[in-house]
Amino acid sequence: MQFNRKIAFVNAFVKKIRHLLLSKDVLVFFFFLLVSALFWFVIALDKTYHERITIPIRYVNVPQNIAIVNQIPSSLELKIKDKGLNLWTYQQSNAFDTLVFDFKDYNFVQNRLSVSTSAVFEKKILQQLSSTSVIEEYFPKNIALEKVKLFSKQFPVKVISDISFKKQYHLSDTIRISPNKVTLYGSQELLDSIKEITTTVLRAKDLKDTLVKKVRIKPVKFAKIYPSEVKAIVPVEIYTESSQVVPIQVKNLPGQLFVRTFPTEVKVFFQVGISKFSKISPDDFVVSIDYNNIMKSNTKRQYLKIEKIPTGVINVKLEVQDVEWLIEVKEE
Repeated sequence: MQFNRKIAFVNAFVKKIRHLLLSKDVLVFFFFLLVSALFWFVIALDKTYHERITIPIRYVNVPQNIAIVNQIPSSLELKIKDKGLNLWTYQQSNAFDTLVFDFKDYNFVQNRLSVSTSAVFEKKILQQLSSTSVIEEYFPKNIALEKVKLFSKQFPVKVISDISFKKQYHLSDTIRISPNKVTLYGSQELLDSIKEITTTVLRAKDLKDTLVKKVRIKPVKFAKIYPSEVKAIVPVEIYTESSQVVPIQVKNLPGQLFVRTFPTEVKVFFQVGISKFSKISPDDFVVSIDYNNIMKSNTKRQYLKIEKIPTGVINVKLEVQDVEWLIEVKEE
């Protein structure tokens, strides 16, 4: 019972508050309060203020063979005098275009460069300001740069890939990249320590056609790389089953001996791309046994070894895995 009385009291209190908020007098009060706030806001925006505005800076056409060794400003801060409305507009995101510092327009003197920010950017900034705005100060007042010359060396690029193919499709050749070399800029010690340059991982799934895709070069700490990305060409085609009958060779055989194998040749099964199907011949394969292994063996059978397969051929299998052998002495 006591709980029910508390619930009834809360419900009655909520009804009274709701009735008060929806009453005509309260609505009139809030209306005039809103109007007063708007008038205050308009009057405030019409007054003159001093405000700081930040604009980002982007640096372009930095020579590849130099490094800037001091910290350079990533933004420019302006102290602006104007009415509140204009200043409020300037403070909104994307109110100003990014300022561009173009290295082509300036020359270093004894590896140093110092230019006034107002001289570099003022014209561009004024184009975006109201005619009533006054720039009172720039922070920083100057952009000071100090450079060091970098050594350069070319490196071939190795492609790192994670690629899968649809059923019966495979690479028809090696993955090619263009350009196949990049230039690294850095200290001589760094360049001498680098063994290879690789791409970031080139990923592709279920390929059934040749893929052409740009891939970035994996960054090297404390070095600049040009170009920073290369074009990778992944040649893909459908593969088909084929076979060739290949003679069995004997390696490391002394000149006065002859080893006869039974059989003397073996059928080789493989898969090959359609474009190379008619170009494959028995001479493209080498299947052998080793005389040195025969001498160590206690049996009359030797396992066959595939010594050579042509480029573009995959999934190579032999019809038989081993053969019998017989050693004969050559007649004089």
